[in-house]
Amino acid sequence: MTCSEISLIMLGSIGLQLYPLLALQQHPDLAIHYRFVPDSEVMDAVLHNRFERGMVT
Repeated sequence: MTCSEISLIMLGSIGLQLYPLLALQQHPDLAIHYRFVPDSEVMDAVLHNRFERGMVT
């Protein structure tokens, strides 16, 4: 069986709130890659397909 992956990029303020939940989401068939950055970098990364999902305020 192959491992599924998802890449998330978000504001640091959102990341600080979600990190405990993301850290608990451990499953052998799922890899969550995340990065915390400023607003403008979130938009750029998603628009240029470097990350699948982005969260901004």
